[in-house]
Amino acid sequence: MTKKEIEMSRFHEIELEKSYGLIQTLENLRIQVGIFFATVNLGTLSFGVSQEKAIFFFFAALLFWVMVVIDLAIRGMLTHAYYRVTYLHKLYVKGDITFSPHTNSRLAGEVVKITNMKDSNEQLNALKHLPSRVRNLYGFWLPIIASFVEIVAGLLLWNQLGWSLI
Repeated sequence: MTKKEIEMSRFHEIELEKSYGLIQTLENLRIQVGIFFATVNLGTLSFGVSQEKAIFFFFAALLFWVMVVIDLAIRGMLTHAYYRVTYLHKLYVKGDITFSPHTNSRLAGEVVKITNMKDSNEQLNALKHLPSRVRNLYGFWLPIIASFVEIVAGLLLWNQLGWSLI
């Protein structure tokens, strides 16, 4: 070990292990939230069709917006975990340039770029806006598009087929 290398303390070893566990937990939570809201959405649509009430289509669309808000909150927590893992890795493992907390995550890639910024104020500002700036297909765009389709379907059913709202 050279003089420039820093030995990792036991606290940071535990923190790194817990941060990796947090990343896995939050990614699983995002999947579970998406599955839950998609299932409730389909149930709401099915009930709306069986009762011939267009209001359930609007309510189903609202559920997807709630899911997007929850997903944004979870991605904020993920950003923090990715940043901490990247910072500790940069501090203690200097020779490994291939590191990424999760190689398929655009969010993790952006956090690695932010960690390489020199100014801490720029880092803080970039981290604050990162969860809402980096959007993905399944957690943002797909639910938004589906909700607009459900709103249009509800309007068509209400106006063209005469389904009641209440």
